[in-house]
Amino acid sequence: MAENKRTENTSASTKKAIDAYLDSLAGEIATSIMEEEMPSQIELLPPKAKEEQIHAALANFFHGARMSLERGVSTLLHTLVQLAKNNPSYFSENVANDLCKFVEFSSNLAEFEYFQKYLEGISQKSIQEMSEMSDETLQYLYEAAKYLYEQHEFELAADAFGVLTLLNVKKPVFLIGLANSSYSLGNFEDALAVYALCAYIHPLEYSCHLYSCKCYEELHQIDLAINSLDLALISLGDDPEQESLRQEILIEQERLSEKLQNKKEIA
Repeated sequence: MAENKRTENTSASTKKAIDAYLDSLAGEIATSIMEEEMPSQIELLPPKAKEEQIHAALANFFHGARMSLERGVSTLLHTLVQLAKNNPSYFSENVANDLCKFVEFSSNLAEFEYFQKYLEGISQKSIQEMSEMSDETLQYLYEAAKYLYEQHEFELAADAFGVLTLLNVKKPVFLIGLANSSYSLGNFEDALAVYALCAYIHPLEYSCHLYSCKCYEELHQIDLAINSLDLALISLGDDPEQESLRQEILIEQERLSEKLQNKKEIA
């Protein structure tokens, strides 16, 4: 009962923190747009009214992202409580404290001075580091997200991996988990966007190109599927330990090339 109460309180605090953060983000972007004096269809509005209208539009745009984060945090908390029934360490006092620090950090982002520090530090530090979340807690969160994926709860897994990606985008396994969840839901274009982000941040992570190939084939974009395999080969380099995988990729490329050729002949 105490654990459930703690989960509810943490989830409510997280919702409030995320709402405040995204509203602040929308406001700062709106102010930035006004300072740049960009041309606008609402030029006739007074500057203050125009900024408020931009702010409202951005806030509405961020609403979907906030809902996803809210669901993800709530999902992770409930999954940790469920897993803690067999292993109490999943929701230990240290884990609970780390989650509370994350909520507090998110709340601080609603204040401009913390928001500035966040923007200045994001390229050097992950949100995990900035909120002082331990690697142990992050690992438990990952195992919770992985558990959901293995249970074929792909929508919940996507939300959970979304939170993990927010916490530490430097870990490719989180991006791959998020993208794989989208792929399993049949959201191939969403998955491709995350695989592309993973490839950009982690250029040596060849698996994102292999998964992208599958998405492109599902979308009947065979030429792009073949190109993804080319990128995977480039990422693999000349590592002799990957020779077996390299040969599998070449065989797959041949299959796709034949499929593309047959498609052109039919057309």
